[in-house]
Amino acid sequence: MMITAWTCMLATTLLPTSGGEALEANVAVAPSAAQRLAVATAPPMLSGGTWQSSLDIGLDGKGISFGNAPVWDGIRFNLVDHDVERLRGINTSLWIPSSSPNGQMTGINLGLIGPRADHLDGISAGLIGTYADEYLHGLNVGGLLTFSGKELVGVSAAGLATGTEGNAAGVQLAGLATVIDGYMQGISGAFLATSTGGTVEGVTLGGLATMGESSMEGIQLGGLAAAADGSMDGIQAGGLAVMSGGSMTGISLGGLAAVADHDMTGVNVGGLAVVADGSQEGLNVGGLAAVADGHMTGINLAGLAAMSGGSMTGINIAGLAVVAGDDEWGSSDGLGSARLAGLTAALYRVEADHTSGLTIGGLIAQANHMDGLTIGAYTRAHSIAHGLNIGIFNSAEDMGGVQIGLLNHIESNPEWLRWLPVINMHF
Repeated sequence: MMITAWTCMLATTLLPTSGGEALEANVAVAPSAAQRLAVATAPPMLSGGTWQSSLDIGLDGKGISFGNAPVWDGIRFNLVDHDVERLRGINTSLWIPSSSPNGQMTGINLGLIGPRADHLDGISAGLIGTYADEYLHGLNVGGLLTFSGKELVGVSAAGLATGTEGNAAGVQLAGLATVIDGYMQGISGAFLATSTGGTVEGVTLGGLATMGESSMEGIQLGGLAAAADGSMDGIQAGGLAVMSGGSMTGISLGGLAAVADHDMTGVNVGGLAVVADGSQEGLNVGGLAAVADGHMTGINLAGLAAMSGGSMTGINIAGLAVVAGDDEWGSSDGLGSARLAGLTAALYRVEADHTSGLTIGGLIAQANHMDGLTIGAYTRAHSIAHGLNIGIFNSAEDMGGVQIGLLNHIESNPEWLRWLPVINMHF
């Protein structure tokens, strides 16, 4: 031990002698032995020519250390950590740590301010924060901040923010925000917001919002909004809106709106609107509107209007209008993509290139091509109707069936049979 070394050197120098030659011999020999002993037991010199300041109790770098021992296994107490190389066991520090390039701490790492090293593994906690320049693994707690420069793995929590400039796996919790620049796997939650730069696989919870710059899979919940620049798969809900820059698959619930730049598949509900730049498949419900640029398949319900740029198949019901496609009347043979098939109903208007099944338009039901039973105050087949049309005024360019109403018109009939009250027909 260092204390024993210095005691031996002092004792050798002060030993009494019986003669001058002996004294000279002692004086000549003792410093050399003392020097060798001091060199063998003195504290190691750190880079930059500074001495390690630590009192070590143990052998071969193992035991109890008081001070800034750069390499130690066991229990270590220090004021300020700096230039740490490798510590294993229990390490505690009191003040703001300096950087330790390539430093590793494994075990229980505690700090009044907080532990810091390139690699922190095990249990790491600080009243202010826990900081790893590269990898932070294990149970990580910071009073204000928990941060990792490259990778965050395990359970991490902080009063204000938990984040990493790399990837995260496990559970990340924070009072205000969790910010992950890379991908996230696991559970990420904060009272204010969660933000992820890469893909998300797991559960994200944000008091105000949960946001992702890539795709999100699992459960994403935001008090105001859940949004992703990429696709969203699983359960997505936002108090105001759910928005995806890609497709949406699963259950999507928005207090005001659910919006996708591509397809929506599953259960899609918006307090005001459900909107997709692509297709909608499944259950699509909008308080005011359900809108898709592509086709809509399944159950499509809207308080005011359900509109599709393509076909609508299944149950299509809206308070005012159900509209599929934007074909010009009389310009199609009814075999285009804008088709209403199944049960379609609206209080005001139903329009499509081609309708089939049961079609009910409160005031107007019109299409280029009609198949099945069509009901409305005014029914209009701009090309041909097959089946039964019932209304106050029924009109068709050609007919393969029966019209029942106050006034019925079939243009392809002989001139004296084109306009008839009550009933008209053509086969």
